[in-house]
Amino acid sequence: MKKPKEYIFIDTSSFRSNGFFKKGEFIQRVFDLSEKGYITIIMPAITEHEWKKHYDENSNFDFNEIERKARIFGLDDTDLFIEKYAAQAEDYIQLKKDAWKHHMNRAKIERLPYEYPSDKLKEIFEKYISGDKPFGTGKKKHEFPDAFALASVVKYAEENSIDKVIVFSQDKDITEFSSDKLVLGEPKTFLERYTLHIIPKFTTIQQEKADIDTKLLKCYIGTQPSRLLNYVTDEIEEYLQDDSNYSESLNFIDIDDVEIRKLVVNLNSDNLDILSITEDAIEVSLLVDIAAVVSVTHFDEEMSVWDSEEKDYLIKMDTTSELKFITSCRVHLSYARSEEIDIEDYFDEDAIEFGEFDFSNLKDAILESAPWYRRFAEERNNEWKQVVNNHKKLADMYTPEIVKQMLDLKEKLNKLINPLPPNVFR
Repeated sequence: MKKPKEYIFIDTSSFRSNGFFKKGEFIQRVFDLSEKGYITIIMPAITEHEWKKHYDENSNFDFNEIERKARIFGLDDTDLFIEKYAAQAEDYIQLKKDAWKHHMNRAKIERLPYEYPSDKLKEIFEKYISGDKPFGTGKKKHEFPDAFALASVVKYAEENSIDKVIVFSQDKDITEFSSDKLVLGEPKTFLERYTLHIIPKFTTIQQEKADIDTKLLKCYIGTQPSRLLNYVTDEIEEYLQDDSNYSESLNFIDIDDVEIRKLVVNLNSDNLDILSITEDAIEVSLLVDIAAVVSVTHFDEEMSVWDSEEKDYLIKMDTTSELKFITSCRVHLSYARSEEIDIEDYFDEDAIEFGEFDFSNLKDAILESAPWYRRFAEERNNEWKQVVNNHKKLADMYTPEIVKQMLDLKEKLNKLINPLPPNVFR
C-alpha cells in the first residue's frame, strides 16, 4: 500500500530560522518524514546553493584565531596543544561536510537544475518590472533567486499534476507570492498533522491490508494451485532422483538406480510462517507435506561372491530396497503485493517467486526409512524400555519404610563422622 505523499518547498529563511539540521527541530523531522517516504522536498538548485551557503557560514569556526591567542601563553605545552587542536579542527571540518551529505542524501529530494525555469523568463521579468511578489522594494527589488526558485516549484507542480505544494518561509515576499499551486504551511501544525493523524491512520490501514493479504495468500495456497504444486513437486522429484541422497542410508554402497514409485505432495497452508511484510512483498516459509515410496537398486554385499586372493568380487549382485516415508520440506516464497483487492486479479502468474528449499526433514526421513536404521531404532527402543523397567523396579524398592530406615542410618553415619556439634569451638 502506497504512503500518502505531499510535496513541500522550504525557503532558506525557514531553513535558518528552524535551526538547520538540529536534532528534534522542524527541518530534521521533515527530513525524517521524507526519508520514510511521506514527503518529497522540491529543491531548486538556487535554493540548495543558498542553503549550503548559510549552513557553511553558521557552522564555520576560526581555528586560526585559537592558535594565535594560544601563543600568548608562552608555555612549553602550547605547541602540543595547538597540534592536537589542529587535528580536531580537521575532524570538525570533515564532520560538517559529512553531516550535509548525510542529510541531503537520505531524504527524498526532487532537485531542479538552474535552467529548469528558463521558459519562465518572460513571466519573471514582467513581475520584476511591475514589482509583483516576490520582488519588493529597496533591497528586495532585485530578489531574482526567490523568483527563479518559486517559478521552478510552480512549473514542477504543473508538469507533474500536483495539486498543491506546501511552502515554508519566513520571507514576506515569498509568503505573499500568489499561485494556485502553492499553499503556506506552518511547521508545528504540519508536523502535528503527520504525527497525530496521517501516520497513525496509515499504520492502521497498512496493518489491516497486511492481514488481508496474508489471509488471501493462505487461501490461495490452500487451493493447491497447479503452478505452485507443479513447481514444488518438480523440485522434490529432482531431490528424490539424486542417488547421492541415499548414500548414507545405504551405508555408502554403490547405487545403480532410483525409482519414485509413489509421491504425494500437499501445500500445507496451515503451516505458513510469515518471515517479513513490507510495502512491496510478503516473505513466507511454506511447509510442504510429502508422502513417498522410493525403490533404490544398489549393490548387495551379502549376496555377492568375494575372491580373497584376487581381492575382488567374482559375482556382484544387486538388490532393491524400498524406502517409505512421510515427512515434509520447506520452501521460501516471495509474494508481490498489489493495490488491487479483486480476487480474480490478485494472484497472477508473477505474484509469487520461489526461493530456496529446505530439505533437511526429507534428508532425515530417507535415512530413517533405511532397513538397518529401522532395526537399529527398534533395538534402541527395546533397550530404552528395559531401562525404564529397571528404574521402575528400583522405585518400587524405595517404600516409605525403607526410605525411613535409610535416613536413620545416614544420620547415625553423620554422627560418627562428625562427633562434635557445630560451632563447638566458638
